[in-house]
Amino acid sequence: MAKELVRAVDAGAEMIHFDIMDGNFVSNLTWGPPMVKALRKVSDVHFDCHVQIKGAINWVDIMADAGADTFTFHLEEMYEHDSEGNEIYDEAKCNEKVFEMIHKIKTNETRKMKVGMTLRVDTPVERLKAFLDAGDVDCVMIMCIPLGFGGQPFNSDMMKKVSWLRQNYPDLDIEVDGGVGPKTVEQCATAGANILVAGSAVYGAEDLRMPIAELIRSVEKHGNKMSEEDMTPMPAPLSHDKQQSTGDD
Repeated sequence: MAKELVRAVDAGAEMIHFDIMDGNFVSNLTWGPPMVKALRKVSDVHFDCHVQIKGAINWVDIMADAGADTFTFHLEEMYEHDSEGNEIYDEAKCNEKVFEMIHKIKTNETRKMKVGMTLRVDTPVERLKAFLDAGDVDCVMIMCIPLGFGGQPFNSDMMKKVSWLRQNYPDLDIEVDGGVGPKTVEQCATAGANILVAGSAVYGAEDLRMPIAELIRSVEKHGNKMSEEDMTPMPAPLSHDKQQSTGDD
């Protein structure tokens, strides 16, 4: 993991995204704070942590101690539940929990972290309005695939959420996660996303610099309306010998 992190950062990645899953809030189970803490020792790059855990508020200090830079939590984790465990969206109670969570993130004394919020694909983005209007959220991440597993197809309907956010909150950091790659990045950037999470689209390439540069350039061109001369230049292709050397280290 340390080797792959360094490889991505050296190739131009501006942050590293972690999916923190407990097997309860979502069915999958991934690495937790100990892995984040171990990797923090090898890089000071921004750690963007997507926390998919029940009782996420109890993990704020733990993630701060591990070295998280953005703590992104789910609105749905703040919902009420009936006697059978089904979710109930009670706006007043949910909002109270969210503001408590935001306060917890902003006031932890271990590490200064940004506040990120995210939604499942079936949750209306307008439910975030109260927190965005209050100016308490640094970044909203729009999921374009169901939670739990990577490599799923991109849901282009989620770009309506991105557009709504960009139109109403022009200075907000808007992140897109799920199915982002060469065939979908233009949609994301045009809609207004300025942070792109890519897994297989990057790590599936032999030379990581190429897909990372393409993602950055797409945001610059379609989102920031930059001219070609001002955009990040594409790196020169590695020679075949160099590619083999890089892959064998």
